Amino acid sequence: MSAIAWDLRRPLIRLLDLGTTGYGRIERRQLRVMNAMAALIAVSSTFYAVSYALADSRLYYWIIVINLGLAAVACLAPVLHRIHPAASGLFILGAQCPGLIALVALLGRDSGIQLNLIVGAAAAFVVFGGSRPRLGVFVVVALFASHLTAWFLFPAGALAVESKHVVQL
Repeated sequence: MSAIAWDLRRPLIRLLDLGTTGYGRIERRQLRVMNAMAALIAVSSTFYAVSYALADSRLYYWIIVINLGLAAVACLAPVLHRIHPAASGLFILGAQCPGLIALVALLGRDSGIQLNLIVGAAAAFVVFGGSRPRLGVFVVVALFASHLTAWFLFPAGALAVESKHVVQL
């Protein structure tokens, strides 16, 4: 591998390793996956907050607030690893379920936001599945129930959002 490619990987490796010191190989791998997911949540939620703020910050106030809140929660993942290996996953789950349901309530199920809950369910097997199978099953059931709740309770959004903004979700 070239020196330039290695230099580009170094910050990513550091990001993935945050909060994993002192754990065994398997838990460390699970925590690295959690860090990667948290980073994706933080980046995408911040992107959506900024894009809605640029479109109409007054109309989309709650969408912006919810997304910034989800980004902030995701940024706490490495710190929460120090409490317990499952703490960050459970904390993010505790924020993502109501946060995503609130976004579906505002934007409607046609936004597709509730599909993120299915992605989270798949990720739960990686984060919790091997070492904590009962917790993994609980998380999958909770996320699937949240998906169904969002789908059936909110067919139309509370806000009149232009289709170009809903499609980006």
